[in-house]
Amino acid sequence: MELSMVVPDMEKLVAADVCVGGAMQNIEERLIHKYEKILLEAKLNSPKESEVTIFDTAFRKHHENPTTELLAFFIDPNEAHDLGLIFYDGFISSLKDISDELNDLDFGGFQKIGIEQTVADQKRIDLWLESEKTLILVELKINHEQNNPVSHYEAWGKKEAKDGEKHLIKLVVSLDGITKFKNWYSISYSHLAKHIRTTLSKSSVERPLSKWTIFAREFLLHLINLKEVLETDMNTIEFVIKNNKEIQELFILREKAYKEIEQHVLNEYGVVFEEKNYKVVSERRDKKEAKAWRFQNTKFKSSTDIALYLYYDVKPTSELWLCFDLNKKNKEIVKTINTRVKRGKYKNQINTKKSNEQTDENYLSICWEFNEFNLLAITELIIENQKLLNQIELG
Repeated sequence: MELSMVVPDMEKLVAADVCVGGAMQNIEERLIHKYEKILLEAKLNSPKESEVTIFDTAFRKHHENPTTELLAFFIDPNEAHDLGLIFYDGFISSLKDISDELNDLDFGGFQKIGIEQTVADQKRIDLWLESEKTLILVELKINHEQNNPVSHYEAWGKKEAKDGEKHLIKLVVSLDGITKFKNWYSISYSHLAKHIRTTLSKSSVERPLSKWTIFAREFLLHLINLKEVLETDMNTIEFVIKNNKEIQELFILREKAYKEIEQHVLNEYGVVFEEKNYKVVSERRDKKEAKAWRFQNTKFKSSTDIALYLYYDVKPTSELWLCFDLNKKNKEIVKTINTRVKRGKYKNQINTKKSNEQTDENYLSICWEFNEFNLLAITELIIENQKLLNQIELG
């Protein structure tokens, strides 16, 4: 979650309500500056969202086993993915890039690969890969301490490599690319994935797109983002803890601003209409994508009303909807409403496409959009529509 979403659109609300009047006008200027500073800091501290892959959610609880199995599956050219040696070549390329010794080494062609290899004392090596001239032992570490019995792994590896007949390489793949194991190489998942992705990209020109190519790309993207997916975002936590009091004050301030908006509209109802039969209720989408109100005349025998949406993080900033209940209504009434609104002061704000597409068949719905929040204009439009609805519903 972005930090700026902790207090969505507070700048607009503070600015709007200071201009409107009432209790919000009495907010001291220094407090406004303090809140603006917190909001700016929140935006600066917002983490960049990485692209989510199909593997990210599935791997949250059991990381190493599926990662090991998928890596082995894609490296093995004999598996059903039909990607050939792409992953193997990328894997070898990632090793050659970390040391001169490995860069000069001739690995030879792929021979076989295995996972969860049992060694002495029933300990297990995550993955091993044998080429024509090397045997590579691989430990994949995700959020676990590096306290494995590597001496058992090394003994097994030395024996399988036939005491030097094949070059024994010991490798740890971890989030940060660091290992404490003596005489073991180490790389990060990101380093490994980027090398394989380069190999995959080069071959994509020559091979048709398949489901396995898509899965492979998703898996590599998952490995590249793995550290970010699994790491606790301490920057966000520290920022919120440091500014907890101010953030809570902003939430309270936001609710006050919302109440001021609501009261401003109701006050105008009181000025324009003699009857006291108007009420405002929260709309069902309230607090999900927008702050929303429905303004209603309690004398109406239908569900006809007016809805106002103040969106958190999208344009338009606000929408006003006239929602006319068509139940048992004459079609001529629809023409009357359409004619009246098209002649209105805010006719240029009407989104005809949205009015038609997002309308329940039992309602005539008309949508006005405002890219900038203007409470005076919105209130004027609400009153204008209420007058029209009163004439039609009450005669």
